Amino acid sequence: MKKPHRTSSRLAWTTSRVALLALLWPWFGGASVEAASGRIGFDQIAQPFLAEHCVRCHGEKKQKGKFRIDQGPTQLTDPAFAAHWGNVLERLTSGEMPPEDEKQPTAEERAATMQVLSDWIKESDAAQKAIAEKVSLRRLTREEYANTLRDQLGVTYVPTDPGNLPEDTSWHGFNRIGPALMLSPSQLEKYLAAAEVALGQVLPAEPSTRKPFMMRHSAQDKEDGNRRVILPTDRVGDHPPQVSNSRAADYRVRMRISGLRPPGGNAPQLRIYCPDLDRVLYEQDVDTPEDKPALIEFITHLPAGSHGIVVYNVAEPRLGFDDHLGESRRTPFHSIKKGRGMTQRKITDEEGVPLLPFLILDYFEVEEVKSPLPPLLAGMAGDGPQESAQAKQIVAGFAGKAFRRPLRQDEVAWVDRLIDQEISYGQSVPVAARSGLLAVLCSKNFLFLVEGDAGAMRLTINDWELASRLSYCFWSTMPDEPLLALAKAGRLHEPEVLRGEIRRMLADR
Repeated sequence: MKKPHRTSSRLAWTTSRVALLALLWPWFGGASVEAASGRIGFDQIAQPFLAEHCVRCHGEKKQKGKFRIDQGPTQLTDPAFAAHWGNVLERLTSGEMPPEDEKQPTAEERAATMQVLSDWIKESDAAQKAIAEKVSLRRLTREEYANTLRDQLGVTYVPTDPGNLPEDTSWHGFNRIGPALMLSPSQLEKYLAAAEVALGQVLPAEPSTRKPFMMRHSAQDKEDGNRRVILPTDRVGDHPPQVSNSRAADYRVRMRISGLRPPGGNAPQLRIYCPDLDRVLYEQDVDTPEDKPALIEFITHLPAGSHGIVVYNVAEPRLGFDDHLGESRRTPFHSIKKGRGMTQRKITDEEGVPLLPFLILDYFEVEEVKSPLPPLLAGMAGDGPQESAQAKQIVAGFAGKAFRRPLRQDEVAWVDRLIDQEISYGQSVPVAARSGLLAVLCSKNFLFLVEGDAGAMRLTINDWELASRLSYCFWSTMPDEPLLALAKAGRLHEPEVLRGEIRRMLADR
């Protein structure tokens, strides 16, 4: 793929200045100057001006600043056009040229020349865009990739976790610029690993008889009924409970917790954090009395491995409150209504009113959530397809959704050939089918937004390509069923239908 054109910081700065000057020029009197644009304007207005005021110091005999103005580019498609004439325009605008000790042009002459150069630079920009190489492939950003995996397989993949996908290249503040979204061999290895992780959540490579992970953590294990008070900046336990799993999975976390707020102060803020991933799994303010604890439940995704789960209270105490907690932070008690021991921190007044924001945790539990098999892989349940024809049909259907359009005949043949080849190597039909699914998830037609037909001159996108443009523009993920149905019917491009779909997509939460 073609690399994005890189400019020097000076050229980029000059080009930005030129664009800004072109927009602001009418406010400085340029609108009253009726100057011809393009080459005619240059020949009639700008060239005589430059010959009189600039060529003596920037011409054939002398080139101050190593800059020669009489041999500047005149072809609009010349890559050096904007930099050269933008430099001239910048100096005329700032009043730097001509120097004070040289003959000065009238305000009208300067304004007319600046207007001609500004218009000429705009024409050059348009001409260069017209001949720019078309980009028919744009790789999905890592966020788009994760969203598409979710909608394709119904699984969660967190691309920002350690060891997952690298950050996308940003170009002028945008990360969706086609030429900047290159794909290196090392990145392709990352995508293969990501596809294996995602597919493994719904279709493990080897059947497992293990039970889903389940852990319940009481606030204190010494005595039933004990509850754990979490003061500001405090956390549950010096050694956080570990969630261990042999493969990536979603987990449902439940907890019963109260949050007491001091009068006029902040509510306690619950934060659940995974240190080894450096990821906040959940956070919210909790403002509930002790006798009416809140039941909090959420689902989070964790990769394979062992992960500590830490519960914090990150609320700030009231202004001026002494937050020297000392050893009392580790002293549990059953209930603030039953009083305190001698070594316990005074966190309420004698009436039981909180003096600082604190949480009271009864328990929390973590349970693995098994991802269901998507309907399009229903035939892979159990031991998987027993006939190669069934396997080919499943993989082809999967590929059609992944590619966001119907498969061509050569792609159907590619699926058949891939599965036949795996079987010829001694693989079972289910294993061959799984290899086919992985190949689909690493295909350019899944990783990229592909437009146009190879070897054919087509000036418009078709309805399938339009569906992907809309979906990735508004939702950053693959098209949904209504979009695909309209694309299949060949109606998505119709103005009224298109407007209706845009309204529907924008209204979707």
